[in-house]
Amino acid sequence: MAGRMIRWVTIAVLLGTFCPLCLSYVSDYPDRAVVVYREPGCTYFIAEGPNYYYLIMEWRDGYDPIPGEILLGDFKNVGYSDAYYPEADRKGAVYVEANSLSRSEAIVKYYKICLPTNIIQPGEYDGLPPY
Repeated sequence: MAGRMIRWVTIAVLLGTFCPLCLSYVSDYPDRAVVVYREPGCTYFIAEGPNYYYLIMEWRDGYDPIPGEILLGDFKNVGYSDAYYPEADRKGAVYVEANSLSRSEAIVKYYKICLPTNIIQPGEYDGLPPY
């Protein structure tokens, strides 16, 4: 166990010494998420974020992610965030619609956004206050 920790510390030091650009990406983008689902034709997607919480995000500008891609950014707060996609080496912008959701909460909220006519019919109670 100690050997593994020493190895990771060594790698981190080497990256910091020989790759200052790598450290700037880490400091600029404190959170990591993975796109887990996206309905075709919808600009929103579900991402698994820190501590196994789920996020609902909307693609806004730049690189358009697909399921399985990693994105880095500041996803702790609802609102706009710059995103970096390390696998594609591209940047983009996302809007964090909701964060810290359980898996089931994320699915329900996502389908209320992307497929409202399939989930809630007019006059049905959806748990939200009336308009």
